Amino acid sequence: MDVFIPTPEDIALLFGFQLIENGIEDKLTDTRKVNILNNDLCEKYLLGDSTPPVLRSTDVQDAILTAIRNGEVEDVVRLIVLYMCQTVFFSKTGNFNIPCSFLVYVESLDVINRISWPHLIHKTMMESIKSSEGNVYKITGCSFFLLYWFAERCSLNERRVDAETITPRFARWDTLKISKSISGLKRFPLTKSEAEGINLRHDLISEVEEGFEKQIITPVRQISRLERMKARVAELEQENSGLVFLLDESKMKMHESKMKMHEIQLKLRIEKNRLRALGKLQKRDVTMEILQLMDTTFDQIFEYFLEDERKDHNQEQVQEEQPTGGGSPQVDNDRPTGGGSPQVDNEQTTPGVGKEVPLDNVQEG
Repeated sequence: MDVFIPTPEDIALLFGFQLIENGIEDKLTDTRKVNILNNDLCEKYLLGDSTPPVLRSTDVQDAILTAIRNGEVEDVVRLIVLYMCQTVFFSKTGNFNIPCSFLVYVESLDVINRISWPHLIHKTMMESIKSSEGNVYKITGCSFFLLYWFAERCSLNERRVDAETITPRFARWDTLKISKSISGLKRFPLTKSEAEGINLRHDLISEVEEGFEKQIITPVRQISRLERMKARVAELEQENSGLVFLLDESKMKMHESKMKMHEIQLKLRIEKNRLRALGKLQKRDVTMEILQLMDTTFDQIFEYFLEDERKDHNQEQVQEEQPTGGGSPQVDNDRPTGGGSPQVDNEQTTPGVGKEVPLDNVQEG
């Protein structure tokens, strides 16, 4: 005999819930204890304000309306999820009180988002079915899901008009019509031929196409708010290290430029004094030579900064061509990386220094 068993994927498809790979639902129920007397929602909205303390669904309804009026968006979400836990997903026949254990599922939006609701709803319902010993009146949890599940798996029922392809899938069906269709069946369980007559199928997943439904039945790994904060801190630290590197590089370049200008100024002063001394010695005017020296020096200063700008431009091009990633900032190996003195290329004329005028070329006045 073929046995048809609902799966968490079926619940995800019918209700539009995302499957979570690392859901915390089992950990919540096993390790956390909730007390009405020290719960923030209960204190804020006076839930369980009775003797003995009991969570009534009517009180939760009033709390939802109060939260809406006060613009408490996060509280509205938490209270609605709490209400749906009692009335939809984990309901018990004739029980209008909400178990305190449900409060553990709505501690925060972060907790709600980290629960794999399809798995939790499926587990609760299947455990109830197994313990019911065949008595359908003892089944608790999201038992009405089985109506939608049956309708999706066979051709016995017609979908709502203009809602044939709507998602989530439960909105496609009228539960009253489904119940009437099931009542029209002669018996349960169905024989193989009867199952074939209504096109009863084992699998819904194979019919799912790419898109929203494919996404929700593909388990995702959910991280906590704390983990997200840690990841963000790591990103900021990495960005900060990059900024520190750029700042240090800028300081080093400024120091290098300052030292170079000081060197140019010193050599220019020495050369001017030499020319003036030579002019006095030879009793001639060296003004033109000094002007020529200064003109040459300015050209070399300009060339120095132009070359520095070229290096920066080339470095930017290299960084743009490299794949983006989380690695360390690239270091220009042509520049000094330590705290020592700037390196000088001995094969080139020192920038900013005029050519020395040989004494042999100076004519006596």
